[in-house]
Amino acid sequence: MKPLALVCFVTAIAMLAWVVIHDETDEAPNIELANQSEDRNELTEPILSNSSNLSVNPDQIDPKKRVMVSRELLESLDSKKTAKPVRPPSELDKAYEAIEKALSEPKSPEGYQKVFERFKNLAKAGHPESLRRTAEMLEKGLGVEEDHFEAFDYYLKAAEAGDAIAQYNVAEYLELGLVDEPDLIEASSWYTKSAELGIGDAYAQLGRIASTGALAKSDYGAALDNYEKAIRLGSDWGNFYKATALLEGWGTQANVEVAISMLEELAAKDFSLSQRALYQIFKDGKLVNQDLDKAFSWLIAAADNSDANAGEELGYRLWKGKDVREAFAFLEKSALEGHVHALYSLALVTNKEGKTAEEKERSIDFLKIAAEYGHTDSAQLLASIFSERPNGYDEAIAFLEILPHDGKTIYALEMHRNEGMKLKEAITKSFLSVTSIGRYQQNSSSFGRSSG
Repeated sequence: MKPLALVCFVTAIAMLAWVVIHDETDEAPNIELANQSEDRNELTEPILSNSSNLSVNPDQIDPKKRVMVSRELLESLDSKKTAKPVRPPSELDKAYEAIEKALSEPKSPEGYQKVFERFKNLAKAGHPESLRRTAEMLEKGLGVEEDHFEAFDYYLKAAEAGDAIAQYNVAEYLELGLVDEPDLIEASSWYTKSAELGIGDAYAQLGRIASTGALAKSDYGAALDNYEKAIRLGSDWGNFYKATALLEGWGTQANVEVAISMLEELAAKDFSLSQRALYQIFKDGKLVNQDLDKAFSWLIAAADNSDANAGEELGYRLWKGKDVREAFAFLEKSALEGHVHALYSLALVTNKEGKTAEEKERSIDFLKIAAEYGHTDSAQLLASIFSERPNGYDEAIAFLEILPHDGKTIYALEMHRNEGMKLKEAITKSFLSVTSIGRYQQNSSSFGRSSG
């Protein structure tokens, strides 16, 4: 299912869900959604529900939530130094003027289309900047249907032609596996090329890779060196990663006070990861005194800043705090922004709060979309649900086999097929089993940065 289809489907389901959720019809029996793993800490105080309502504009959705590096404006010729007349505006200059005008008028699809065609024509000549701008419009679906595969092709051409920002974007595509299997080795090579051409965020990502030991043994010294290079180039990511190193004492002496000060400075600039990190710090109370008011003020700030992970977390917490309408709004927004786990949470909310059989089926729809995007818990819940339905055996098995490499799923199928255990019983046991996680830990799935 394409991201745009996901958006439209989720929106339609969400609208129907709220129509039905308060319908004064006979109550339908709850679908059994127990057995879910609960790894969130319960709140010790109720959540304030004074966050503003959010409206969703599907045209502005970026399902990858990628970090985009701002383009550098072309420098005009300095006639005083060159003793040459300033050149007249070129086709490239005109294209930039057109895209700036189009971006200032987001409700003008015709403007985007004209700009896209102009950049695409300029890209035919192999100009790196035009290639990259064509890729950006394809990636975001501006003036053209969103196409990450074609966008990557243009990014790669621009990167090979020496565009530093395109090199950074190619690295991200490769690291995240957005058009093929993830390739961190090749991604690191492109991050290095981008960094050497002065992109601070590329140094920051190289530092992160060195710190995590994803390619070799963790090298905190190299990580800190890269963070410092990133910071000197004005990279917020460099500051963020250095702050996390100071929090944990990775390669340097821990300094919580300085780290929090750095995070707060970034958060004030609407750097959502810092806002979410501050939420976690003040909620957990391990590094500082617990302050739930401050924690949730940062979480709300991150959610209002379109951080899909924060929106999902806040939606879940609001639901636990009995503010169903606000919870649904934040979860819906996060789902539209591509947060797969938010679909799972939407299913739980819709099933729990709904009153009719039709509403219960809406929760199934949410789970199906999430399962299609690789969310294991959604697939297992669907298998559990359909295993209890008449003639639902085949569908239950199909859902279990969506991600056969997941430990719990393999364990359930093994108990069912090899040990003769009833399917429902096997699924329930695999959900609650620590053995299934340890036994197949080497094959357990990961949902990437944005899934939660």
